[in-house]
Amino acid sequence: MFHVGIVSKARILRELHRNGRIQEDYRHHPRLLLSEGEEEGLLADITRNRILADSFSVIKEKAEGFLYTKPCQRSLQGHRLLSVSREILRRVFFLGFVYRLTGEEKYASRAVEEMLSASGFTDWNPSHFIDTSEMLVALSIGYDWLFHLLAPKEKRRIRKAIIHKGLLPSFSQSFWDKRTNWNSVCRGGVVMGALAVIESSPRLSSYLIDRSVKSRDGFIGAYFSEGCPEGCHYWAYASVFEALMSASLESSFGSDRWLGKGLESINSSARVAAMMTTPSGRAFSYGDSITEAPIQYSLVWLASKTGDTSVLWPEVPKLSRERLESDAEENRLLPLLALFGRNIDWENINVPSDTVRLCSGKVPLFIYRSGWNSPADTYLAVKGGRASDPHSHIDSGSFIFESDSVAWAVDLGKEDYHKVESAGVRLFDMSENSRRWDLFRCGAMSHNLLIINGYSPSVNAYVPIIESWDSPQRKGCALDTTAFYGGVLSSCLREVYIDSEGSLNIVDTLMSSSEKTGLSLRWAMCTEAEPEALPSGEIILRKNGRARKLVVETMLKTGPFTAEASPDSEFESANPGKSIVGFNLSGLNPGVKTVISVRIISETTASYGS
Repeated sequence: MFHVGIVSKARILRELHRNGRIQEDYRHHPRLLLSEGEEEGLLADITRNRILADSFSVIKEKAEGFLYTKPCQRSLQGHRLLSVSREILRRVFFLGFVYRLTGEEKYASRAVEEMLSASGFTDWNPSHFIDTSEMLVALSIGYDWLFHLLAPKEKRRIRKAIIHKGLLPSFSQSFWDKRTNWNSVCRGGVVMGALAVIESSPRLSSYLIDRSVKSRDGFIGAYFSEGCPEGCHYWAYASVFEALMSASLESSFGSDRWLGKGLESINSSARVAAMMTTPSGRAFSYGDSITEAPIQYSLVWLASKTGDTSVLWPEVPKLSRERLESDAEENRLLPLLALFGRNIDWENINVPSDTVRLCSGKVPLFIYRSGWNSPADTYLAVKGGRASDPHSHIDSGSFIFESDSVAWAVDLGKEDYHKVESAGVRLFDMSENSRRWDLFRCGAMSHNLLIINGYSPSVNAYVPIIESWDSPQRKGCALDTTAFYGGVLSSCLREVYIDSEGSLNIVDTLMSSSEKTGLSLRWAMCTEAEPEALPSGEIILRKNGRARKLVVETMLKTGPFTAEASPDSEFESANPGKSIVGFNLSGLNPGVKTVISVRIISETTASYGS
């Protein structure tokens, strides 16, 4: 590892040459993502493709609007500057991109104005370093892309900000050793900052590039080999910053040899990420994930690197003009669609061959989909793991289920961070007694689980998938949920599978501890369908002219219930159109094996109306 102030510039450059990480001419600008002279070819590629042409049209429209806005100001939301950093990144990236492809200096001038304003901030909130990282990406792209238009005084001001408000504060940060999305996101911003100013600060930049590569080597296998350990939302965040880092190193140094086996690890987990988009375009939104499947720019980068475009199949429906025009968080990176996807034949994307995906390890997952060609395809996803892992909820053993374009069983996804933190909740306290678990979306009561009334599930318990099935008679998995119930049950096995008739079966086989008497249970499921409890003890769900019936079979006493999926606190997010349905069960005898079998059966609209 390099030590700033000790190692000479010559030695640094020799070491970088030896590792194949730098070209002889490393002083040229622009060099990040889009090198000098590539503009005309990129514009031709964009013009030839409808999706890329639409994206550029949106970017140009947005950039035109930025010409008439004032620069962003340093304004914290709680302890975060993140929304400001992301807006500055969106503006500088869009304005710079349009300038590069049109040559119209009005866009460059406005981007410089935004960068100079951000350079004058007192700091970039390094205590929450993700804010700093996104600001580093913004100013690094702008500094590099607009280098030849910047006056010497402007170059010094922006360069000084990159170094003193971005790079130097990274030295004391903990993200280097983390095994969460923070490692990717923070490291990616640092590398882009280091690449932008390497000719003026070779010792500092080379040290940070080397440190980042070594940090990445220790992180990438651990994180990406697990599939999507923090959910699809944070997988998208981590992987796109891996792509930014990788693409910037390659465009700057002319080689991707340093990638090693990293690409293989990311590509493997990308197969899981692609399966996270449901047939209707929702996300398998466990933990702190958003419910709408995010646009995965990293999958575009992977497809361009590997030549396998099948991971992009679920992405294409997301790239509608309406979706691209939205101010969704992910759209701040919209130029990456063209930068990464210019050589992809978007009219002939390969259909994935996978219909089943099983992930073991830290966050066990089972995902099945009946096909890839229709929003009416059947989709089942099941999650194990533990609640105390980063960004997790109390949802071990939970599932989601779609069929006939209806989300019969859903997960509500993440809570609004700022909203609940403003109410005094330490949202990222993952301990057993944290108030996090009292939140409706984070706790057990909103998830599709069997709960023992009066007993809190163990947040530190690990729930593994112990078996999976992929046959015409049974598609699904079994989980050992015993530890989840914190010793109240001496054993519990949950099976979740689709049978040959297309019905979803959830079978819990349990035995209470010998000293536990008079236990009552709650079997619950969150749905977007309209529920009705019938006198027969069954529940009908209706949506879009489709209907499904919930039937429970057990020796226990049962009573159906339906309720709005509403939190108790005003500061929590509302869940309009969502209901909790299920069965209250009683009569569980200690030491006796008990089976609770719930079937979700397709019904005709002729029987129950629309």
